Amino acid sequence: MVRVTERNAHMFWQQKERFRSTRSLIMDGHHALWIDPAHFSHIFFISFKVPHLLRLAEQAALDPDFHLNFHPRILRLVASDSELWCNGLERFPSLTHIHIQQRWTRDFAKFASCLPPSTRFLAIDPAFEEGLRSAVERFLDGISRSLQHSIKVLGRVLVRTPYVKRDLRDSLSQGMTGLAILKSEPTLWLDDSIAYIRSVRGFPMQDLANELDCGTLYFFGRQLWGPS
Repeated sequence: MVRVTERNAHMFWQQKERFRSTRSLIMDGHHALWIDPAHFSHIFFISFKVPHLLRLAEQAALDPDFHLNFHPRILRLVASDSELWCNGLERFPSLTHIHIQQRWTRDFAKFASCLPPSTRFLAIDPAFEEGLRSAVERFLDGISRSLQHSIKVLGRVLVRTPYVKRDLRDSLSQGMTGLAILKSEPTLWLDDSIAYIRSVRGFPMQDLANELDCGTLYFFGRQLWGPS
């Protein structure tokens, strides 16, 4: 696992040949925006923020051979509330697992329509505005609308709650469960076993846990409805 930060970005690019065979790349710094995918043809897991995704998408749009060398299967996005994700995700047809951490787009249905057809597992760690149940309701409404088309191809949609306070967590759990039963939808899963992060120190610890579990976190939680 290779992590590119503000402190080591310059040294990393100077010695990038050493990392040609890396399987996991974590982009954690705005000085590391440019990636030459030809140097990382073995990447299986990649983690970065929205600016990195969009810069890669721009490069993919300009280079018709982009996909020949760069085939990540697992993507983690630590992102702000942005509808620009669609401009980036469609450039990565090899993705099978996508994990969105800490924020959520206002229009889930629009985002879901941009998922690459290869996507099979989607994990979401939403962070709603404090005390606003309406934000939870909008989130659930987006999932309901996308169930009609966009995420039908997914094997699992997992919602996790490390960034959701208990009062909203209960609303989210009840809403997700009711939606799964109403729609008879076996793809909806919920993992509310992760303790709420109460301090700033908890965020980097959760980040690390997510990185270490990058390929397995999709298989935790409980199924909200299943055929009897």
